[in-house]
Amino acid sequence: MKKIITIISVIIIAGIGYWVYQSTLTLEEETKEEETKDEVSVLLEDFEQETGIDFSEAQPVDFKWIVKVDPKVEEEAVSGKGFEAERISSEQYDSIELFLKDNGFEVDIYNIAAGTISELTGYIKGKTVCTVAGGLTGYKEAEGQWIPTDTDNWDITVKCGNVEKTKMEYATENWQSYTNEKYGYSLEYPQPCLYGPLPGYCKQSPPEERPRECLCYFNAEDPNSVSLATYTGTKSDLTGAEFVVFHSIYVDRYSPPAGTDLVGWVKENFPHYDDIPDEINMEIDGIPALKVYTPFSGMAWSQEDIYFIKNDKLLKIQMLNVDDEGNRALYDKILFTFSMEELSQCAKDGEQFSTANNEYPDHCCEGLKEWIPIPDTRFSIADVCYEVGSPSESNIGLCIKCGDEVCENHLNYDENPCNCPEDCAGKNKSHFQNIEEFCRSNDWKMSLFKACEETIKDFSICKLCAP
Repeated sequence: MKKIITIISVIIIAGIGYWVYQSTLTLEEETKEEETKDEVSVLLEDFEQETGIDFSEAQPVDFKWIVKVDPKVEEEAVSGKGFEAERISSEQYDSIELFLKDNGFEVDIYNIAAGTISELTGYIKGKTVCTVAGGLTGYKEAEGQWIPTDTDNWDITVKCGNVEKTKMEYATENWQSYTNEKYGYSLEYPQPCLYGPLPGYCKQSPPEERPRECLCYFNAEDPNSVSLATYTGTKSDLTGAEFVVFHSIYVDRYSPPAGTDLVGWVKENFPHYDDIPDEINMEIDGIPALKVYTPFSGMAWSQEDIYFIKNDKLLKIQMLNVDDEGNRALYDKILFTFSMEELSQCAKDGEQFSTANNEYPDHCCEGLKEWIPIPDTRFSIADVCYEVGSPSESNIGLCIKCGDEVCENHLNYDENPCNCPEDCAGKNKSHFQNIEEFCRSNDWKMSLFKACEETIKDFSICKLCAP
């Protein structure tokens, strides 16, 4: 009897285990299916569910999308998915626009067509675009030779897909790029723009009489800020524009502790503003930011200041004369290109590092050699290194570009057989090419000779020039 009960128990347990296993597989398959659904398919499913319209099954579709980038118009072919519905009410038709706008889509004025009994409206959100074509029921078959009798029923076709480029990407695709590695941000600015301060010859005539290259300059030489100064509008009606990223003065003096409420902090530290919003009101590259608007006054142009924190550092973007339509369009394009990067935690070529001093990164970036300690107290003579004093007790080193088979001088260090023998040995890069040259040098006669008699007499370099 006990044996039979045991067998039955085993069968039951095995059955439960198999059911759990199958359930797990089913759940995993459903999860995998959800993950593999593309963005457009999910959008159309939500579309049908939230509007309550009985659409046909979604099918692959191709359609055209117009992108207006002054002064030209681009027509982009879009491959996506779409579905149809027949005899829907005017109320259901209106729910389509409501759904799209509630989900962040905006009407695109360059993708609108309207007729007496049919129409098409384009909507855009980022790179996702949708067209909604609708007409009174029967309009497709009538081909225009028809007067409808029922004006409350509509036949519609919805098509959605992703464009290759947004309007902003078209507008900025030929712009120049700038990256600030110290503070971890990058942006793009128009061509042609001079790089550096405005040359003196550009200041000798009013803007409308200046050559084209004098109407825009990008200055990254100021350690406290990076600025773009230019003009918008036509040659006869120019408007000054200035876009500035302030960093050093804000990072070093104002950066608040981690976790600080940005809005409250700005109100406390910059009370000169007349009206500071009570909450975060925009994003910079996905980072919460506070935009403060100052209207035009008799003393100054209108202005927008944007404060945000990244890498525990406060940065400020300032834009002048923001009420001008041309300036606003320019600023929006620059902000579109603005991106923040995680600051590198390694020291680059020619930068200092230390494992004991928190002011420096604790290691060199990949591909660089750690030269420590500095200053180096060695001389190289015929590819052999000799100590000429007690080794430095400094815990600070330098990252050098060693190992590329090139022995060269860099901006703030020179490669030699002591700090980089793998690149410099056998290439006549020693401080002295032979012992005779060293013994004739002032380094030996004026300083090392005396040191060898007193403090370093046991060092091997002292034996080289012995009589």
